[in-house]
Amino acid sequence: MKKIFYITTALFLGSFITQSCTSSQVAVPVTQSYEELNTSLQNKEFAFVATKAYPTDLSSLNAMNRLKPAGAVFRLLDLDYGYGFKLRGRELKADLPFFGRMYQTSMSPDLNGIKFDSKQAWVEITTTKKKTVISIKPTDISRIDKMYLEVYPNGRAYLSIDSNDRQPISFDGYITKIPESRK
Repeated sequence: MKKIFYITTALFLGSFITQSCTSSQVAVPVTQSYEELNTSLQNKEFAFVATKAYPTDLSSLNAMNRLKPAGAVFRLLDLDYGYGFKLRGRELKADLPFFGRMYQTSMSPDLNGIKFDSKQAWVEITTTKKKTVISIKPTDISRIDKMYLEVYPNGRAYLSIDSNDRQPISFDGYITKIPESRK
């Protein structure tokens, strides 16, 4: 009887350890090769899909963590599909959430996130061996100072946004091609 107890305990612990050691990262959809990715970046026609948010404000993180039963402090937030931005030449359309301290708030919920349409975005691309850094400044949107996008050869990307009216925030995600529009 003791052997059965020890065997079931060992199997239970083994399965528990195996479950807790698995990776929980979101897989990047393989939609384009490195050459296609580089071409879309150089042509300034691509979409960034955000999967995680990294807020910098500790008071908002503490407030969100109080809602969780365990009370553990998490520095990143998983996002639903649909957040990100699209860049076509100088046109930039962004729809990203914001978690943190805002210095100028609005009664409109559309203005409390990072949601805007810019027709005149200044874009600068710098390429190194390990990554491509894209600096974006929407000149016709006064509340966004600059956006920095680091793109790696596997399609993963890291976005950092500096604003004039709120604390900085960063996002993790991936780059995709903009789907062709039907006419």
